[in-house]
Amino acid sequence: MNAKIWVFDFDGTLVDSNVIKKEGFFRVIEKTQNSFMHMNETLGSSVKDRSSIFHQYEKRMQESNLTVENYKLLTIKYSNLVDGLVSSAPQIKGAEKLLKTLKNNNKIIMISSATPKVNLKNIIKNRNWSKYFDVLSGMPMTKINFIKEIILKYNIKASEICVVGDGSDDMSSAEEYGCNFLPVGTLNKVKKNYKLDDIIDLIEHK
Repeated sequence: MNAKIWVFDFDGTLVDSNVIKKEGFFRVIEKTQNSFMHMNETLGSSVKDRSSIFHQYEKRMQESNLTVENYKLLTIKYSNLVDGLVSSAPQIKGAEKLLKTLKNNNKIIMISSATPKVNLKNIIKNRNWSKYFDVLSGMPMTKINFIKEIILKYNIKASEICVVGDGSDDMSSAEEYGCNFLPVGTLNKVKKNYKLDDIIDLIEHK
């Protein structure tokens, strides 16, 4: 537990919400084979944030001469549906215990998420987790740029930062500057660095 600053992804890392968020994209679009096909293709791209996903989906539909709702309206519908579900989604096993442990050990705890910052703040507030976090970062701030901002603002070495996440973007943000990285969820299973039954076990690795 040597790292001074801990930067967590949110969905799939602290809260079991990846499926909720993915299914949400299909729940707000038209229920047609073409719509589902284009959304599947969009979600398979490198685009991460909800607004960009719907914007790209809208372009794909238009290029196929298919009727589609404006991406901004789809984004609003998605947020109205998904944010409440994520707020009440179960935590990843041991998540709150880990946050309490880090806080009690005077660690600086942050979230770096692809969720828009305003939505992220509301979700954290609804879960009564605001007390654990010193900084919340969401879109439009990218994860890589956020790590750079941390290093500059806190005048800290990358080796004193630990990034925790289940996505390739989390891993890339850590590798870009040489931060410690701890994979969780599906990424942990792929990398197989260690067996993780409870996220609280992370403190044994950094």
